Amino acid sequence: MRGWSLITAIVLVVAGAVPQDAMASGRGSAAAATPGLLEELPDDLRGEWRGEAMVPGSPVYVQARVAGTAESPEVVLSIPRLGVFEVEARQVEVSGDELVISHPAAGLVAELRLRSGEPPQGTLSFPNGPPQVTSIAPVTFDLVAVPELRTAPNASRHDGELVIPGGGRLPITVVFAEIDGVEHGLVDIPAQGIQGLALIPAALDDAFRDDPLAAEAGVRRWRLPVPVEANLLVVPDGDSWRGRFAQGPLALDIAFTRAADAAVLASRRPQDPVPPLPY
Repeated sequence: MRGWSLITAIVLVVAGAVPQDAMASGRGSAAAATPGLLEELPDDLRGEWRGEAMVPGSPVYVQARVAGTAESPEVVLSIPRLGVFEVEARQVEVSGDELVISHPAAGLVAELRLRSGEPPQGTLSFPNGPPQVTSIAPVTFDLVAVPELRTAPNASRHDGELVIPGGGRLPITVVFAEIDGVEHGLVDIPAQGIQGLALIPAALDDAFRDDPLAAEAGVRRWRLPVPVEANLLVVPDGDSWRGRFAQGPLALDIAFTRAADAAVLASRRPQDPVPPLPY
């Protein structure tokens, strides 16, 4: 799944200008803050956001978590289309009410501008790179708030395991919660470096109407915003769920087991997978 990466440099700009300094890619602790960081950032840009830029031929999903203080900022990015999962930005700059987070690598620079508003918006463009990429016009899209599900009063965690053709096994965890009457979900797939990726609710369109699960009571479809789009179709099963994971030509059955209530709060870092492991 690391082969998903098509663009190897990212500059995330939250309603801001292009930074002048670069930072090495990969995970790591945040660098020292620019004086005044986050002090001028509007409150409505704090928290976690998701959005999808409809880049021609290939939508780009973005999830960004903004937290911390001027002394200890934290911005964590997940951009699956670029092979980026839970990456901590190391360089952060602010100009007025603009937050600028730099995360470039070799070959190409993507620029994402997130602006406060009703709703907040993002704009994705590619200022540096091959001509076929830099010629893509900037794409603007709405941002959706991602609630903190693990601490929601009615959150529940469910652990399952996909049996991959050839005998491999892939542990998957989902967390569900209802907030203000709306169902939300997230997924952890530690072996692929995925943690806390939002599950996007989707309708049962024609591609799923012939699936026997579609006729069962309480069926839900969740879309996983990964480069090769995946879908999770689930129905209630006792105190947990069972269903089907579909990605490309594969459609694999999966059964979940509900974890103890306290376990939902456990943070599953990608570098610390929890047994059983698929290798």
